[in-house]
Amino acid sequence: MQLLLGLVATAVYVDVFCRYSIRLTRIRIAFYRIRANGLPISIVTATATMILPVLTGAGLQRAHRLASSSNQYLASAKPSVSWSILVAFMLLIIYDTAIATLALTHMAPPNDLICPLKRRWSQLFSSKNAAIIRTIQERHQCCGFRSVQDMPWPFPDPSHTPRSCAQTFGRERGCLGGWRQDQQITAGLMLLVAVMVFVLKVSNITSPNEARLKSLLILGPSS
Repeated sequence: MQLLLGLVATAVYVDVFCRYSIRLTRIRIAFYRIRANGLPISIVTATATMILPVLTGAGLQRAHRLASSSNQYLASAKPSVSWSILVAFMLLIIYDTAIATLALTHMAPPNDLICPLKRRWSQLFSSKNAAIIRTIQERHQCCGFRSVQDMPWPFPDPSHTPRSCAQTFGRERGCLGGWRQDQQITAGLMLLVAVMVFVLKVSNITSPNEARLKSLLILGPSS
């Protein structure tokens, strides 16, 4: 019962959270970094992270409005847990946990990130996606994946050799280190969103505002 009261009480805080543009800006930045830098992070995961605070805020704001609009109950009214609300909050917590877990898999350990990054770079190189590879190389002042001759842009052809990038731009390192850091930072932004939403939902569990939330625990509003 106390847990349910606490979860409903945090509706206000999540609603306020959703109104702060800086939080949504972090999500947009993460989404942009995935697209612009060709990171091997699923767009589905990024989209789920983007709608997490909006979905959570909308659901909890609705619960808060129900609590605020209800009339005062009789002292003898018998409370009964609204299981639909409890299930909704549990699902939102599972949602938070899933996003946080997925974000962590794209952050550490660093050596485990090399294989998916290499697969992604190979796909970009094979499809001759010059726009993304060039963006990565210019961003980090590098050439190729592990070394300056490892799948760089300009792509090898009769006019270019694997060393054309290094010779043209005077670069001496591959892009793996900087690109991997891009992925870790982007995943960190996604993790931050999930953690902040979770913390705001449970931060007031120990001291809920029972007077305003009691209506959600009674089946049927008083007249």
